[in-house]
Amino acid sequence: MDFDEIYDELKSKISELAKLSAKKYAEEAKQDANDFLESSKEKLKKWTKLLAAGEISTDEFEWLVNSQQSLAQMKVLTQAGLAQIRVDQFKQSVLNIIVDVIFDKIL
Repeated sequence: MDFDEIYDELKSKISELAKLSAKKYAEEAKQDANDFLESSKEKLKKWTKLLAAGEISTDEFEWLVNSQQSLAQMKVLTQAGLAQIRVDQFKQSVLNIIVDVIFDKIL
C-alpha cells in the first residue's frame, strides 16, 4: 500500500468534485478541501494502514473518517458566500470520496 499514491488520488478526485459541485467557488472549495486533507493526512494514513492490516473494519474506518466532519470547516467557501447547506453537502462529498478511494485501493 502506497499512501502517497492514495493521497494524490484523493487530491485529484476532490479537485474534480470542487469544479463540478462548487462551480463559481471551485478554487475556494479546492483550497478548503486541500486544507482539510492536509490537516487530516496523518490520521488518514494511520487509519488506512489499520484497515489494510485488518485491524479495523470498514464500518470503523467510515466512522473514523466521518468523525472528522467537524474539522472540515470549509472557511474559505463560507466566507465566499456559498450557502451553508451547499457547504455541508460539499463537505460530506469530500468525506465520501475519502472513504471510496481508500476502499477502492485497499479492499
